[in-house]
Amino acid sequence: MKTIKKIAAVILVFIMALTAVGCHPKDEIAVTINDYEFTSAYYMCALINAYSDGQTEVYNSLSEKEQQSGQEIDYFSKKIDDKDFETWVKDHAIEILKEVAYYKTVCKENKLEISEGDISASKYYASVLWESLKDFFEPNGVSLTTFTQYVTDGASSSLIDYYLSYMGVSLNDYKELYFGHLYGEGGKKEIAKKDIKKQLYDNYILADVLEVNFENNESDEERAEVKKQFEKYVKDLKKGKKTFEEVHKDYYKDEEESHDHSTQKDGPKDAYATLLDISSSEYFSKIKKMDIDDVKLFENEYKTNYTLVVKKNLKDDDYYLKTLDLSLRHIIKDAELNKETESKLKDIKVEIDDYAVDRFEVDEIIEPEYS
Repeated sequence: MKTIKKIAAVILVFIMALTAVGCHPKDEIAVTINDYEFTSAYYMCALINAYSDGQTEVYNSLSEKEQQSGQEIDYFSKKIDDKDFETWVKDHAIEILKEVAYYKTVCKENKLEISEGDISASKYYASVLWESLKDFFEPNGVSLTTFTQYVTDGASSSLIDYYLSYMGVSLNDYKELYFGHLYGEGGKKEIAKKDIKKQLYDNYILADVLEVNFENNESDEERAEVKKQFEKYVKDLKKGKKTFEEVHKDYYKDEEESHDHSTQKDGPKDAYATLLDISSSEYFSKIKKMDIDDVKLFENEYKTNYTLVVKKNLKDDDYYLKTLDLSLRHIIKDAELNKETESKLKDIKVEIDDYAVDRFEVDEIIEPEYS
């Protein structure tokens, strides 16, 4: 009897050991790169973002007819860069982690640290993003804590970037920190001020703009009345009878309070001015050819838009050069940094715990249901 009990006890211990081996512990390390450890949850967060990126890649590769067909896309039947969709997503997830580890490494080597203020800002915006994205991440095992770390690190995500862009926000993460170290003022590869100015003055225009779009089936008579009003404004502006501020207030009347044009300290000289680029105005090329202080009225071919423009001198206001300094540096040097980073990532060694990673299947990612 004692022998049977001993055998039973041994079997029980063996079963318990197997059970323990079969469980995935909390904060399980799935991937290690450059001494940086990424948990299973962090890997899953990268996998979800890679999955979203893959969907975008596939969609952009479709013809316009396919995009507008309304038919559900079978992503798993598609290829990206000659890889099947699932393989591309898994590989891309690892590339995301490699990039995070790379930028953390080079920042550490150069004794660069993200400020407490920037970390706090990233955490705040991560909590804001979570409200919109938790239905995608939470059912797949990613908590707010992991998501926040992912955002704070600046891990690659076109999905997160889209929401941040919509909010008009850019975060100071490890990549941003390293970019400033290289290309900012006093950086190893500092961009000459003349190159930054050229980027601004070649690709942007400053103008006072008064615009109306007809979207409510207005009659020809109503449109003609607005056009007549705008033509009167043009004459008054050209003759100096009215300033743009007076024209703006006259047009909006009771709505003027909703248009904040108060001049703030260190703000633009002209509180009514608008900075335009080729994507923000269909009349960009025509406005660019205008003389400074010239006034023109533009009308599109469908007669659904009237835009009154007074061209201003962008070079007369340093506010825009100061405000857009970092953005202009990115436009000039992002491609160079990305190319250099891509080259460096090829040599980075990755340690993957297959047991921790293989349980995550791309085709089992749960997508949120939208009504």
